[in-house]
Amino acid sequence: MKKDKVNLNDLNLRLTRQRQVILDELKRADSHFTADEVFERVRRTVPRVSLGTVYRNLEILYSHGLINKLETAGHQKLFEANTNDHHHVRCEKCGEIFDIPTKAVNFDIQTIKAGKDFEITGYRLELLGLCAQCKQGVKRT
Repeated sequence: MKKDKVNLNDLNLRLTRQRQVILDELKRADSHFTADEVFERVRRTVPRVSLGTVYRNLEILYSHGLINKLETAGHQKLFEANTNDHHHVRCEKCGEIFDIPTKAVNFDIQTIKAGKDFEITGYRLELLGLCAQCKQGVKRT
């Protein structure tokens, strides 16, 4: 299910140059990055940016729904520009993460919450396996 396009004026968020560069870098790469990786990319355009500024702005952009954050136990937080509903599959060998559409995974959320006094407000699903390159023993470049 696709989310509505975010209107920055409705968010009451000033899109500073640094925030715009962070957004642009995440969108350009169409991948999942740690804050450190985003920092290295943003420094090419804004050399004087600090790591703290990148961390702070990533959290602000996430809290306003402009980017997505993946938090998995034992791994660094990852950030991505894709805010549409989707799941992730992670290669257990190389750690690469790939997006998969929600319709590719079938389960009934109503059955899961049946009999429980719990309101489900959202969910994240991460599947684990081996990517094609790791299955074939090919080294990533």
